[in-house]
Parts: sequence; C-alpha cells; structure tokens
Amino acid sequence: MYVSQSDQVEVAVDEQLQGILDRLALPDDDRSFDRLFGIVESLYGKRLNISSISSPDQHHTGYWIDHDDYGVIMYRKADTATVRLHTLLHEFIHVVGRHSGCSARPEAADAIRNAGGGSIISIRGRSVTDGHLSDELQLEEAVAEQGAFALARWLRGAGSEAAADIF
Repeated sequence: MYVSQSDQVEVAVDEQLQGILDRLALPDDDRSFDRLFGIVESLYGKRLNISSISSPDQHHTGYWIDHDDYGVIMYRKADTATVRLHTLLHEFIHVVGRHSGCSARPEAADAIRNAGGGSIISIRGRSVTDGHLSDELQLEEAVAEQGAFALARWLRGAGSEAAADIF
C-alpha cells in the first residue's frame, strides 16, 4: 500500500503529539492556565519563567530559552492576547517535547541573552533564513502548532476543531 509523504508526516506529527499529550496527562477538573503551567514546569524539571519581549523589531512571536537551572519563555508584548496565548501554548509543547534548540536571529539572540543572564543551554525560536527548515525542524514546528491547538481545546473545554471556536 502506498502512503504519501504528507500522510507520513501527518502520522509522525500525530504520534509525537500524542506522546507529549500523554506525558502532560491533562486533568478534566481544573482546566486553568496556572494548572497547565504547573504541569509543564513539573515535567521540565526546573523553574520556568514567562517574560515579554518589548523590542519593536522582534520577528518571532516567542522563544524558549533553556538555562542550566531554569528556563524562560518569552512572547511578544505587542501581540494580541489570543496570539500571546497561542505562543505560550506552542512553546509549552516544545518544552514538554524536549525539542532541540535552534538558530535565533542574531539581533534577537543578543537581546534575549541580556534579558536572561546565566549560562544558556539553548534558545528556541525558528528563523527561516533560506526559506526552508529541515524535515526534523518542520516536524517539531508542526507538532508544536497542533499541540498549541490541543492545549487551547483543553483549556476551553471546546469540542470544536475550528480555531475561531477555540481561541
């Protein structure tokens, strides 16, 4: 039986995302952002801070910065509340999925390093400088995007798949 490449990617995304959702073991009783944050931080195994990026030149919607003894998720302060929520949920999936670091834009990396202090293990934030991401990086981004919607559905208790109904 022939399986198309897009079907293979969809299966890989579904499998990876299901593993992350299984690790999260989201409860049915307390569907709050604080509860979700606590679960993510516990699975991460170290303190996790959330901070805004106020730079008007900021191209990324968010970053996950992994320090030796804590982590920081940064989001664009200028974005709407909906975009900020999606960004945080997207980064939560990267954290729980233990996705690899990446190349941040040079001007952003300096500002982020200055904001964090201490030793940095990796900075997560995709910049597509040549128009392409490797298959592995595309897969991680697809998992994080689908995962952000899954977490939003959990938070909202929404049965719908439509983004407008979830956010």
